[in-house]
Amino acid sequence: MVSENECGTMRTITWDDEKAVVKLIDQTVLPADYKIVACAQVDELIAAIQELKVRGAPVLGAAGAFGVVLACKNVRDAAAVKKEAHKLRNARPTAVNLSYGAVSYTHLRAHETVLDLVCRL
Repeated sequence: MVSENECGTMRTITWDDEKAVVKLIDQTVLPADYKIVACAQVDELIAAIQELKVRGAPVLGAAGAFGVVLACKNVRDAAAVKKEAHKLRNARPTAVNLSYGAVSYTHLRAHETVLDLVCRL
């Protein structure tokens, strides 16, 4: 479910359980307009990051972590998840929080599956 407050406004970035997508407020159109962007694939999230639709260190960290969730949803092995996480990290190389959010959650323990990783998020 999309996180909305009493006024119907959305958080800057959130996970939509019903559609299994990352939803974010497009920062490039503010304050003149209000637009929600839905990303179902890691490459869509990377594009949003590179186009500066996602701004601010904390939000970039969350974007990195949500990107790992997208990777887990769309690929089936740990190596592919790590590859997607590194693509996310390189979307904006100087964004430390993005790197931390993307890469720190990709370390599978020896006995874990990708599903275990998602559950840990």
